[in-house]
Amino acid sequence: MEQTPQVYRKLPGARRTPLRKATLWIAGDHILSIDSHRFSEEYKRYYFKDIQAIIVTTGSTAMGKAMGLIVAILLALLALSAWRNNDMTAMRKWSEMMLADPETPAGARGQVQMLMALSDADKKS
Repeated sequence: MEQTPQVYRKLPGARRTPLRKATLWIAGDHILSIDSHRFSEEYKRYYFKDIQAIIVTTGSTAMGKAMGLIVAILLALLALSAWRNNDMTAMRKWSEMMLADPETPAGARGQVQMLMALSDADKKS
């Protein structure tokens, strides 16, 4: 008995990193996950009859956390530069942006709060 070939349609989106790419493809009775590494590929089939739930989260990826850290460092450098040039309005603006960002690491957050306290002390003297 001859099997008919599966017809796949690519689902939108892909997860990419410098060394990896992951895509999803849909067929009549399953979803195919393809995880491509530099020199190998991993295929997994998820049959619709076996799927019990699909959970969507808003958690950030490692790349997102790294980008958040880079942005926090950039904002800290801008705030420090403004403070050194006695531009307290700009320093406060950059500092408040950094404190408002939930991805700002706790250590950087503490340093910005210390910088803001120093600027407040400079105003009083």
